[in-house]
Amino acid sequence: MGIPVVVLIPLDARPVCLAWPKLLARMAGVELLTPPESILGHLKTPAKQDDLQTWVDSLSLAEAQVPFIVALDTLIYGGLIPSRMGIEPLTLLEERLVTWQPCLNQAHGFASVMRIAVYNNDAEEPGYWATYGKALSEFSIQIHRDGQADLALVASIPAEVRRHFLETRRRNMVIHRAFLDWAKGQTLESLVICQDDTGEYGLNRQEVDLLKSAVNGHNVSKKVSFQTGADEVAVSQLAKVLWKKFPPDSDQTPKVAPKISIVYSNPATANRVATFDGLAITTLVAHHVAACGGTIIDSLADADAVLWVHTPPNEVEIFGDYCEAPAPKATEEQIQSLRNTLALGKPTMVADVAAANGGSPDLVNALLAYDACPVNLIAYGAWNTPGNAMGSTVAMGLIHYWAFQNGSLVPELFRQALAIRLLDDGVYQSQVRSNFPTDRALNDDDAQKLQALMTPWAKTILAWAGLSRHAIRFSFPCQRRFEIEVNISPC
Repeated sequence: MGIPVVVLIPLDARPVCLAWPKLLARMAGVELLTPPESILGHLKTPAKQDDLQTWVDSLSLAEAQVPFIVALDTLIYGGLIPSRMGIEPLTLLEERLVTWQPCLNQAHGFASVMRIAVYNNDAEEPGYWATYGKALSEFSIQIHRDGQADLALVASIPAEVRRHFLETRRRNMVIHRAFLDWAKGQTLESLVICQDDTGEYGLNRQEVDLLKSAVNGHNVSKKVSFQTGADEVAVSQLAKVLWKKFPPDSDQTPKVAPKISIVYSNPATANRVATFDGLAITTLVAHHVAACGGTIIDSLADADAVLWVHTPPNEVEIFGDYCEAPAPKATEEQIQSLRNTLALGKPTMVADVAAANGGSPDLVNALLAYDACPVNLIAYGAWNTPGNAMGSTVAMGLIHYWAFQNGSLVPELFRQALAIRLLDDGVYQSQVRSNFPTDRALNDDDAQKLQALMTPWAKTILAWAGLSRHAIRFSFPCQRRFEIEVNISPC
């Protein structure tokens, strides 16, 4: 088999959407073609539509039969965050549908139902979210849960804000129904509809229910799937495409994605509803394993790989963010569960969803207690929402497993990927992020402070991963504390 080639149009140029898929592809010996970063969107700045169209036209995808993974929000809105702004008229968006459809012969598309952030912050939302975000979230929840919103709550939100909020959502539903039409025909081979930052109630949950009914009406249920999260979907799709389109061609390797057995660090909390996903953790696991092309089995003995899931240590509320509440302490029983699972010797993925927006420091310390990275540890993730963490972890693990079976794994790049996730998810998000402000754009002084705070951890983790002769640089690519970029390179 020659070098597999896959094309990806990501949600935007943020590291987790662009740099991360590229690193996993390189790790697996896959050529991943992506647009130049300069023409992709960045936060509220949309992608350059004309340049993006020219780039896609230059690839001759249909003739080459190259798998094409595409963030449909990028094509129609210019990116995930621009999709929430509600600036462009529906007529313009419909024109883009017509323009892009001929370019997407049997593409693998994904698109996000608009989230409803639960806080007053407009960094990724329309400007009025800074004042009315919490109120709009409660307004949305009450309409879905109770059938109507409290009159006093309605009166507290200006009519023009409510009107724009609802109209933007109606517009997004029109676009999603067009995507379902694409799945009904030959435009899309598959369609993933994402629920970005969701809960048990809200207009976004109501909209997902309507789209599920529409899927049944279109009779395309085998081509359309629903999952929570958004930023991790590109790597989930990459994992699934590799196993489906480029199965390892040795008689000694499986022809389908591996069978995965699940181990929960605390089975008693495995059915807790995950913050920002609105689903039981067990359901979340099932969705993301399927999204990456895997199959869940009960038998550890018969499994090709193990997914160890760190769930809350007890029945307390799952904390929303490490910066907002004390981190839940992992119990000795949970740490021993991890040790026992790694001792089985099977390829093991570690997904930490005991809390949102960061990994358990106790779990990180337990992994670093090994003299070196366990040879059968093939993935770790705890970034952002539980859905983001789960999807990123399973995708990394199944891409690693595919590459290993295919004989194309680049071990050094895998160790870099693992170190990045530990440093970002397990250290920065839960142990360092609170040192930086949220009320201003971060600057060069902040970046220097970040480098100083992360360097001691970096030395430890790079040595543990067998990367002592590598340099590392940390930065704030979006000038805000929510995400960092970790660059590792040989000295």
